[in-house]
Amino acid sequence: ERERRSAVLADTQDKLLGLLGEDARPNQLARGLDLLCSVVECNGVVLVEKEGCIYKSGTAPSDAVIRNIWTHCAHETERAGVYAIDSISDQLKLVPPAEEMAGVAGLLVVNVSPGCFVMWFREEIV
Repeated sequence: ERERRSAVLADTQDKLLGLLGEDARPNQLARGLDLLCSVVECNGVVLVEKEGCIYKSGTAPSDAVIRNIWTHCAHETERAGVYAIDSISDQLKLVPPAEEMAGVAGLLVVNVSPGCFVMWFREEIV
C-alpha cells in the first residue's frame, strides 16, 4: 500500500510540474483542475486569472461570489502567497452574504503565478 501511494504521489507531482512549468500559461493549468482537486482534499477548485477568467471543477460558487471572495482575500494572498480559513461564514464577511456558500467551510487560496490564483473549497463536515 505504501509503495502504491508513493507511486501515485510521484505521478501527481510530475503532472503538476508539467502544468506549472516555466512556460505554463493559466489555460494550461485550467486543464489540470481535476488534478488540482485531487491534490488537496476538497470538493471544488477554481482558477482565477488576472484578466478575470474563471475556471472551475467540482462544487464551486458562482463567478460573482468568487469575485466577492477574491476582493476579501486578494491582499493577503498577494502578500503571503497563500490564504486559508476554516470557517468562511465566520471569518470571511461577504457582502452581500452568499447563500450558495452555506455548507462550505474551508477555503485555501494560493498564488501560483503573478495574477493567477487557485482557490480550493471544502464542504463543512458535521
